[in-house]
Amino acid sequence: YEAYTLDTSFAQVAGYAAGGDILAGRMKEAEALLKQHFPLSRADVPQIVLIAYQNTGHQQEVIDILRDRMQASGGTIESRLQMASTLAQLGRIADARKEIMDIVALYPNTYDASIEWLKQLDTFQK
Repeated sequence: YEAYTLDTSFAQVAGYAAGGDILAGRMKEAEALLKQHFPLSRADVPQIVLIAYQNTGHQQEVIDILRDRMQASGGTIESRLQMASTLAQLGRIADARKEIMDIVALYPNTYDASIEWLKQLDTFQK
């Protein structure tokens, strides 16, 4: 956080400061930093922000950021798999399964791999 106070012009450092604010329960301060440094989309926020939101139970914020990233990337397989994985970790197995089926619909060449992905989802349900 001290690095940010020394120079407030770096967005990535602001993202780390926002992550610290989230973990400390200072949500208003975190949101202000994120809006100031990532005004159009939160797709580029550092991973620490996602981790902070996830560790503090702010599931919807995690999903919103991942959706922004999917949109910014043009819906790549990787961005969609990250969404499916995160949804599974959050206990949203049906949503994760739907995301995998959407990947197969958009990228038919992933069908064989999708069978393994779907099997992995079963481990989250046990």
